[in-house]
Amino acid sequence: MPEHTQTSDRMTRIGRALYRCIREQGYASTKLQDIAKQAQMSPSHVRYYFTGKQAILEWYFEQTSERYQAGMKQLVAAAPADPVEALAEAFFPESRKRRANLGVFIELRTLALHHPALLGQLKSHDRIQIGSIAEVLAPVTGATDPVAAAEIAYSLAQGLYMGETLQRFETAAAREYFAATLGAVLDNQSIPKPAGRHLRAVTEQ
Repeated sequence: MPEHTQTSDRMTRIGRALYRCIREQGYASTKLQDIAKQAQMSPSHVRYYFTGKQAILEWYFEQTSERYQAGMKQLVAAAPADPVEALAEAFFPESRKRRANLGVFIELRTLALHHPALLGQLKSHDRIQIGSIAEVLAPVTGATDPVAAAEIAYSLAQGLYMGETLQRFETAAAREYFAATLGAVLDNQSIPKPAGRHLRAVTEQ
């Protein structure tokens, strides 16, 4: 196996170990030794690839962001006939481990508030995602600014993720809430174009 492939595989293994630790006990309670144990590696071996827990977190977030961004770009390229329904399916897929995954997702976003490097990654990720969502929705936004519609769609999804995580409703219900709410917003056709540093700043800064 080429050395760069082996390195990539081991970094992925460590990243997945971090994910499992966050899912089971939260980031704050996770030590490097816990990650090493999950990865079936020694702590010194983990440090060969990462300087510490924070570096693993940043790498894992970057890899996860790239995966989500690739999925959204595929949706843009597909030019779905019903953009709202397509976004609902993309944001709320049925998955056996979905609730656990959402818990990790929400914790990562919360962690970013106190980690400048991670916050920068999160802002960049959101900017790219909102831009892609605007492209998906552009054919059906009418008089509504596509970026404003994308901001609303993205924020709506984040709120519904929390409801799913807290088991207030199932994924199918979240998907229906999302499609119905976003559809009603677009039908209203009265969302003003964002001004100043309100919504637009997220996609242009």
